[in-house]
Amino acid sequence: MPGRHHEVTVATAAAHPLEALNDFLSDTGNDPPAHPGFPADELSDRAGRGGATEEAVPLEQQRASTLAGRGDGGDGAGHAATAGKDVTLYRIHGQWDSGTKPIILQAKQEREDRVLQGNIKRRAAIGGIAALAMARPLAAQDLTKASIALLRLSSSGPIFIAQEKGWFREAGLDLTMKDFQAAAQVPLAVVSGDVDLGVTAFTAGFFNLAAKGGLKVVAAQSAERPGYQLNVVAVTNAAWDAGVRSVKDLTGKRVAVTTVGSSVHYSLEMVAKKFGVDTKKLTIVALQTIPNMVAAFKGGQVDAAVFPITTFRQVESEGSGKPIAYVGDEVPWQLGAVFTSPRTIVERRPMVEKFLVGYRRGAAAYHEAFGKRVDGKLIPGPNYDEMIGILSNVLKQPPDRVALGLPFIDPLGRLDVGDIYKQVAFWQSTGQVSRDANPKSFIDLSFIDGHFNVPG
Repeated sequence: MPGRHHEVTVATAAAHPLEALNDFLSDTGNDPPAHPGFPADELSDRAGRGGATEEAVPLEQQRASTLAGRGDGGDGAGHAATAGKDVTLYRIHGQWDSGTKPIILQAKQEREDRVLQGNIKRRAAIGGIAALAMARPLAAQDLTKASIALLRLSSSGPIFIAQEKGWFREAGLDLTMKDFQAAAQVPLAVVSGDVDLGVTAFTAGFFNLAAKGGLKVVAAQSAERPGYQLNVVAVTNAAWDAGVRSVKDLTGKRVAVTTVGSSVHYSLEMVAKKFGVDTKKLTIVALQTIPNMVAAFKGGQVDAAVFPITTFRQVESEGSGKPIAYVGDEVPWQLGAVFTSPRTIVERRPMVEKFLVGYRRGAAAYHEAFGKRVDGKLIPGPNYDEMIGILSNVLKQPPDRVALGLPFIDPLGRLDVGDIYKQVAFWQSTGQVSRDANPKSFIDLSFIDGHFNVPG
């Protein structure tokens, strides 16, 4: 193949720039090419194909194209253009001739051409490969470094998608993801400065940290919406057999949640309120973790629980419970958000903007693939297989299980601002959030246009 050796040499230079430079120059040396304008392997290839037809080519064009074909870079082409301006040679059967030039002068010209070509090649090698050696480090230096705390759940899907597709890097961001095991840990990591950004569900603890000036909400994460079976209120078989078939029947029953003040606890409170159930007449059992909740549910220590749908489907498949309400169908609400610290916004606003460019691309792709529901069932959209494959790989779950628990995520990252005000007011009424907490002080609407239900 024409110029193959030097194409390979230049290609490997990106990985081993100094070694490639030495190899290339030692290969080039001071010896001219076997024939002006063609490497030896190209001459052999051309000889095997037979003679070439006559054609007129300007010297500038010929030398530039020859160097480009070898991968020597643009510098050599520039030298050739300067040296061979306004000269036209004729190629006849693989050789160059001026047509009327005497044989002695032609030979002299050929020798000069060979020397010139060797010099061009050496300069192109030095300039081109040196540039390759610097290209990758410079590109890395151009990226803004950032870190984000998150839970490895489908609600973080837009981030996983954008990271896998390279959209953060295209936005100019080198993003590091840091996994946490509990929602309460994520805002603490942002407040402490361990990470730049966070994404997780709202909790009473989150609002207290934000009210003290530690956090600023900048975009939406997941939300409960009709048709999205994200969290479910379920009852044990024993409770079902005893007649607990609706949320209204939970009065006097023991209901498991993760922690007091969590998003799971809030879901129970909102669903109970819709059905006219006073949660003071329930026994709310905080068991800290989902596995603890499952064990208590199966063991009969509680009558009901609020489960993530993926957890409940496993419990249901084992014949251990029945669903009585899907939270999103009963009480839609803004479940989570993207946030950072006020100091980060002041000192590193461009970083936050770059993150949101990549995040919103991920959210749009997520919504396009997973955003359609009919009768509570997911209707796969464009690029569904690719997107579900990305999440399956990150979450370490089979695709069919991941598909069971895909929440609604606004494709533009827009918040239901009024609902956040509602959440804060509820937690204040229970004494879980301080009375001076004002959502207006910790929601920054300047990064994204079109948020919903913004109070006047």
